[in-house]
Amino acid sequence: MGKKRKKSTAHRVPPLSKLDKAIYTVIAVLLVVLSILAIFGWIQLHDRIAFRDPAVIAYDPGSSYYAALPLFLLLFLVAVITLGECFAGHHPLFGNKTIRYGDYPWKTDIFPLFGPQHRTVRRKASDQQFRAKMIRFLIGALVVTILFASLGIYGRTCLRDDRTIVKYSPLNRPGEPVSIARDCERITVKADLSGGRTTYWEYGVILYSTDGEHYMFMSRDFDLRHRGHTDCLKQLLAIKALFSADQITFQGTELLPDVIEHNHLDESQIKLLEALFAPP
Repeated sequence: MGKKRKKSTAHRVPPLSKLDKAIYTVIAVLLVVLSILAIFGWIQLHDRIAFRDPAVIAYDPGSSYYAALPLFLLLFLVAVITLGECFAGHHPLFGNKTIRYGDYPWKTDIFPLFGPQHRTVRRKASDQQFRAKMIRFLIGALVVTILFASLGIYGRTCLRDDRTIVKYSPLNRPGEPVSIARDCERITVKADLSGGRTTYWEYGVILYSTDGEHYMFMSRDFDLRHRGHTDCLKQLLAIKALFSADQITFQGTELLPDVIEHNHLDESQIKLLEALFAPP
C-alpha cells in the first residue's frame, strides 16, 4: 500500500504561493488595462495626426483603424497564452520556502523563476529546437504586423473648412482635393445608431461625388472635444446650403429625439439640428 501511494503521489506540480498568485493576478489586470490603453492610444494617435491641421474639421480613418488589429491581437494572444500556461501549470515565480522544489513528491523540472530556490533546468534538444522555432516565428509575425500597422497610421479622408475633401495615402500624401460645391452632386443628411457594445447616436452627412465616390462624415468624426456640437452643426448646415432642394435627402429623422437625448444637446443646438434636418 505504501509503495502504491508513493507511486501515485510522486511527480506532482507544487502549488503556487500566495505571493505568486497575487503577482499573476496583478499581471492579468495589467494586461487588460494595457490592452484598453493601447486601443485608446491608437485612436488618439489618429486624432492628433488629423486635427494638427487647423483647417481639418472632421476626418474618416476608414480601414486605417483596423490596421493595428493583427498586431494587438498577436501581442494579446501571446500574453494571454503565456500567462494562462504559467498560471495553470503552477509555474512558480518566487516560490514557497516550505517546498523543496525538484525533490519527492514534486516534479523534478519545476523551480521558481526568481529567488534563492531558482535553478536552471536543462531542456531536451527537441524542446530547445521547438522553442527556437517558435521564437523565430513570433519575431517574424511581430515584424510583419508592425509593418502592417504602420500603413494604417496616416490613411484618412479629411473634411476641410474650405468645403473640400482630401484623401491621404498611407504615406501621408494628399490626393487631389474634392470640392463639395463643384464635384458633389447630392447629399444625404443622416441620423443613425451605430456601435457594438457601446452605442452612439449620431448625425452627419453623406456626400456623393460626380465620379461615383461617396464620403460620410458623422458627428463623431468631428473634433467634438475641442469644438463641440455647435460648431459641428454649423459646419454641416454650411455644407447643406451648397445643395438645392432636389439634391438633398434625409435618413433617420425619427431618431432625432434619441440623438438629442444621448448627445445632451442644449436648446440652441437642438434648433441647429432641427434646421439641419429641415427641407430647404
